[in-house]
Amino acid sequence: MQLWEQQQDESHQAFEAFRKYLDLGVDRSTAKVAQALSKSKTLMDRWSSNWNWSERVSAYSAHLNSVADKAREKETAKQARKIISPNEVLEELTEIAECDWHDFVEVKYGREGEVINANLRLSDKLKALELAGKHHKLFTEKVETTTPESTSDMRSNYLQKCLELDMTPDHAKELADRAFAVFEEVQPESDAIS
Repeated sequence: MQLWEQQQDESHQAFEAFRKYLDLGVDRSTAKVAQALSKSKTLMDRWSSNWNWSERVSAYSAHLNSVADKAREKETAKQARKIISPNEVLEELTEIAECDWHDFVEVKYGREGEVINANLRLSDKLKALELAGKHHKLFTEKVETTTPESTSDMRSNYLQKCLELDMTPDHAKELADRAFAVFEEVQPESDAIS
């Protein structure tokens, strides 16, 4: 049994008076309870003393604070789960870059085993990552990708962004190397698909 609940042997009237006292908030007093319930202040003072109203109010306040803290922690954890970090964006981009493009082809077959339709679905995930990356201000520069020099600039910018995210230089270089090795390898294929 919690202190703010009706206690064993506490009369219904005494508990009702305590609840009124509790509900009055920071301006609570036995005089206000007596007035609200049309009872004597002497009786309220006696019930307050006999049933430890001050201690019970403190226990209830601590309980409410605990409930509020747990709710805030739960909400913070929920929000944290929703947010993809800049590092996670870069790691997912790298994983996508390393995947074989066949992993993103959706093929529908007919009854005879013939291909009815084939869709390349990579664009949906890349668009989501691009938006998340823009949110984290990872992709703020426009980079031309038509010349070999621009690929080098793009790799350098990517590496710089990794370093700005407090990655170790080795981890940043490894991500950049893996991403751009695959990028350079598939660049002609992606041009052909477009």
